[in-house]
Amino acid sequence: MNVKQVKTFVALVTILAVLAAFAGSWSPGQSAGLPQVTIPTSEPTHTPDPTATATGVPFRPPVYTGPIPLIFIVDVIRDDTVTIRTVNFPKNVEFAVLMNYYGTLGIAGLQVDTVNSGAGGELRWTFKIPDSLKGLQRIAIRLVSYSTGYYAYNWFWNFSTIAGPAAPTPAATIAPGTPGTTLPPFVIPTFFIQAVQKDTSVTIVTNNFPANDTFDVYMNFYGTAGINGIKIGSVDSGAGGVLTYTLTIPDAMKGQPRIAVRLKSPTSGYYAFNWFWNNTYP
Repeated sequence: MNVKQVKTFVALVTILAVLAAFAGSWSPGQSAGLPQVTIPTSEPTHTPDPTATATGVPFRPPVYTGPIPLIFIVDVIRDDTVTIRTVNFPKNVEFAVLMNYYGTLGIAGLQVDTVNSGAGGELRWTFKIPDSLKGLQRIAIRLVSYSTGYYAYNWFWNFSTIAGPAAPTPAATIAPGTPGTTLPPFVIPTFFIQAVQKDTSVTIVTNNFPANDTFDVYMNFYGTAGINGIKIGSVDSGAGGVLTYTLTIPDAMKGQPRIAVRLKSPTSGYYAFNWFWNNTYP
């Protein structure tokens, strides 16, 4: 092998080494741009206020890697109190305590208290049953953290399970008014991804949305459920049910491979969230 051949051989080996260093696996699904769920629908019929300005910055809330938080019913004094026990609760988190009609999962219920999870794990609390729910056979209870997104819910029979006072002490009146009853039992607002324009917009289609409500729209990093995200505007639910909205992707989220989007009503408490691949589809 002469000098020229040796140089050529060394050059080829060097090129192959560089290519090997940058090699990697690739799957068509990684850039196919398919959202996780789609359903056919008509052209978009609603859009956010075009004058709205995106506010806030995307923020990743603390990640809880333990088991799912749960609550169990320990004791009930009819029309007076319910005592619960938690399992797997995260530490140092503020939870709002909501009660509502059976079948609502406590969503959009009356806030009867606020508690802090302290050391987390297994905790025990007793809460007053609000006046507007007294007399019901079954009541839903929900603990939700609006800052982190953690939640747990259950329901209980409104019958005494321990010896209670002959005349229960009336609970304080809780504002605002009565629990939400817009949605039928066991129906929860959801939405699906219909279309995406990369770094520009996403079109969603709702299901089971309450009527005549206003929802703030947030976007954030994938995995946050849209909590503490950028507010890009608000939409009105009109007649409710199935609605189509086209939402603008804010500058701070452009370039992200996946984006979380969340719709939340600041008045009724209803919310829904999903995520999408930031690739043009269909």
